[in-house]
Amino acid sequence: MKLTVVTDGRGKVIACVDGAVSSPAKRRGVRATIVPQAGQRFHEIDVPQTYAKLEPLDLLKALARQVGG
Repeated sequence: MKLTVVTDGRGKVIACVDGAVSSPAKRRGVRATIVPQAGQRFHEIDVPQTYAKLEPLDLLKALARQVGG
């Protein structure tokens, strides 16, 4: 499963969205995305499918470990 994650300048996860933003949409219709601002980093990572079942705070902790924050 791919996730797009944005971290702040200290490496703290501040946003994530299901899928890789750089990949073309496979669905038709409206599509939203996240865009990092100045000082933020953009990560596209592969995560285990089990991440989809994590509670929000547990997901943030797991993502922080993956991106080094």
